[in-house]
Amino acid sequence: DWFLIDQSGSVGIGTTSPLHKLDVNGGAAFTGSILPGADNTYDLGAADRRFANVYTGDLHLRNDRGNWTILEEPDYLCVVNNMTGKRLLSAAVI
Repeated sequence: DWFLIDQSGSVGIGTTSPLHKLDVNGGAAFTGSILPGADNTYDLGAADRRFANVYTGDLHLRNDRGNWTILEEPDYLCVVNNMTGKRLLSAAVI
C-alpha cells in the first residue's frame, strides 16, 4: 500500500487523488476513540452518504432533548430513557 500528500496538504491512502483532507481507499481499523474536533459540530455520514449498517453493543443516543439506550435481544427490543429510567418495550412480534 502507499500514500500521497498532494500540493494542498490532503492525504490519500490507497488513492492518488484525495478529495478530502484524509481520503482512504480501503478499510481502516482504530484502537481508541474517534472524536470530532468540536462538540455538536460534525455529522457522521450525510443525507447522500449514509452508512449501510452500524454494529454496536447497546446503542446510546444523547442530545439536548434526551438520553436514551436501545437494548436488543433476539426476541426483545427496549428503549430506555436514561434520565427517568422508564422503558418503552416492543409489544408485538410480526
